[in-house]
Amino acid sequence: MGNPEMTPQQAWALIQKKHENLARREYECYLATGHIEPLDDESNPIYILIQAGDRPITYNRDRRTLFRGKNPQARLSVMENKIYILLLENPNVLQSYEKMYKTFYPDDVSHNSPRDLADMFRPYVSRLRDALEEVHPDLPKTIETVRGAGYVYLPHSSLQKESSLPPQG
Repeated sequence: MGNPEMTPQQAWALIQKKHENLARREYECYLATGHIEPLDDESNPIYILIQAGDRPITYNRDRRTLFRGKNPQARLSVMENKIYILLLENPNVLQSYEKMYKTFYPDDVSHNSPRDLADMFRPYVSRLRDALEEVHPDLPKTIETVRGAGYVYLPHSSLQKESSLPPQG
C-alpha cells in the first residue's frame, strides 16, 4: 500500500508530481513524434489536447479527468470517457454511430436505426463538449459532428507540427 505515516497533503503532492512528470514526458514524446499518443504505460495514459505554454491541457484516461497544467478541471462520465478515448485514438477518422454502438455494446444484436443511434450518443457528446468548454473554449471544436453519420476528432491547431520535409513537386 502506502506509507501509513504519510499525511494526505504529502500523498496529494506525490500524485500531482506523478501527473506533472507524465505530462512532461508525453509532451517530449509529442515533440519527437508530432502526434498525440498515450505516453505512460497502458495502465495510465495521458493525452495532450492543447499545448498552452507551460500549462498544457491534458486528459488522463483512467482518472477520466481533464487537466490544465497539473490542476484537475473537469471529470467525464464513463460513457463520455469511452467516446472521447475512441475519438482521441483515431484522429481525423469518422466514428460512425453504428461503429460506436458496436464498439460499446458488442453483445447487443438489436437493430437500431441510424437516427436512434444518433439520439443515443448525442447527449453524451453534448456533455463531453460542455466539459471540454469548461477547460478551454477551443476544445469543443475538436469534436466535429458529421450530420447523420457520426463524429470526428480534429486535433487542436497548437498540436500541428511544421513538416521538416521539403514540399513535393
